[in-house]
Amino acid sequence: MRVRAALDRVVQALSVLGWQHRHPFIIEHLQRHANAFADPQAQPFEKFTSEIELRAWLDTWIEEDFEIWREVPGRHLVSGAAVKFDYVLQPKSHLIAHDFKPGPIGLEVKYLSPEGGFSRKASRFIWQAVSYTDCEFLLQGQAVRLPRVLLFSNLSFDEEVRLLRGIEPYALSNDRAKWSALLELANHANVGNLEMYGTRARRAGWRIAFAAGVYFRRSGASYALSNPRLFEKERIGNFG
Repeated sequence: MRVRAALDRVVQALSVLGWQHRHPFIIEHLQRHANAFADPQAQPFEKFTSEIELRAWLDTWIEEDFEIWREVPGRHLVSGAAVKFDYVLQPKSHLIAHDFKPGPIGLEVKYLSPEGGFSRKASRFIWQAVSYTDCEFLLQGQAVRLPRVLLFSNLSFDEEVRLLRGIEPYALSNDRAKWSALLELANHANVGNLEMYGTRARRAGWRIAFAAGVYFRRSGASYALSNPRLFEKERIGNFG
């Protein structure tokens, strides 16, 4: 391959430089030619602004990999309060063939504005999902429990997470840290995150992630089970 051969010649040519100068030289040269590595079809970053937009975007592709039920009614097993799941997902056969665990999964959708009041909205979203693991839902005429629940929000995209406030102007405003801490807590209740590869304009795949790692991922047309234990755990009381 001509490109590989050309790179081999470049590596040989670098031997004229002292070893301590080689890495800085390469970095500086790559930065000078950064446009050569840019995506020629890149789209301007477009933020989500509502739950309606998130659902509409999700609906364009989710049925490629999952059977879908929307607005699934249920009740809380202790209080009897009526509840409703945004989506219930059932993995299709091609996911199961790649060792995705069969069975229904709840999916709750929420738009979380990175502006004021983020932690209040985010914590309520997490708790809503956690409480649904103690509910029973009516699915195809049968009452079922959904021990695993996924979140989907604008924070399922890396570029939107970067919009959250960091440690400036003061440490208590660190919404990125708060979001990470909430996901860590949700992990112990079998609540994970449906996260996206790529952008809103150019979807490249998805992953089901928990604070402890990734359960399953799709990248392009490739599917892979990463850590099956993330769908198997039960954590009740002092689990150590």
